[in-house]
Amino acid sequence: MLTRDLDRVDVTGRISEVALLPKGQRLVLDQVTIEGVAAPATPACVHVTINGDRSLRLPGQLVRL
Repeated sequence: MLTRDLDRVDVTGRISEVALLPKGQRLVLDQVTIEGVAAPATPACVHVTINGDRSLRLPGQLVRL
């Protein structure tokens, strides 16, 4: 878990899981880098909910959000 709130930063990672939701998708990312967060403080995985976007995303893809 991060020790501080972050607002509008780039998060890059590899999709390990995709769950389709009624209004979008929930992604689990591993191999994560977060803008402004040093490597030791970066979580092993990040859960991201994307609303209103039905673009096809698959496990193994690299994304930047």
